[in-house]
Amino acid sequence: PNTFIPACSILKSAILYVTEGFDSGTTATLDLGLANADGSYTNLDEDGIDVAIAETAIDTAGKSVTCDGALIGTILATGGYPSYDVDTAVYTTGKGFLVITYIPQEYPDQTAS
Repeated sequence: PNTFIPACSILKSAILYVTEGFDSGTTATLDLGLANADGSYTNLDEDGIDVAIAETAIDTAGKSVTCDGALIGTILATGGYPSYDVDTAVYTTGKGFLVITYIPQEYPDQTAS
């Protein structure tokens, strides 16, 4: 699903759970972040949830990665959609799901600083 995380939400945590091991035949890396509806990253962060997750961290079903990107623990200045980007090589196999915990803006004075 295309879940939108609104601006001024607090991004508490994110965990990537691997359900089928990832393999690229070489050493691909995976970035997780937030994107605009059109897939661009203007005013957002391509790897703000996690950057350069090594293939060895996601090569086996049952593994999980606790994400530690720059957006974790922050109030989002701009809302966005969870996204991914593959670097170095293309994965030929691999499946997983990302669980993002966030707190939406609840008070008018809860703004990004």
